[in-house]
Amino acid sequence: MVLDIAFDIDQINSELKQQLDVVATTYGMSVGEFTDQLRQDKEDEAALREARIQEEEKAALSVSIRQYPNLEDNLMSEYDWVAG
Repeated sequence: MVLDIAFDIDQINSELKQQLDVVATTYGMSVGEFTDQLRQDKEDEAALREARIQEEEKAALSVSIRQYPNLEDNLMSEYDWVAG
């Protein structure tokens, strides 16, 4: 049986972090490596979530532009008027 536990590494105290790191040395990790990896996983997950949101926004904009083929030309002519 596999037990998978989810927790936020930033929400646990330093004593528990030390205990986790000590246990991880049993599995060949250096002291501090386990909690560092957990923190990195959390940062990677946040970056992937942000990238996914940006891709969804791009896709939504792409659909809008395809629905209005002259939209880009109109926006560019408005930009030229403002910039000029």
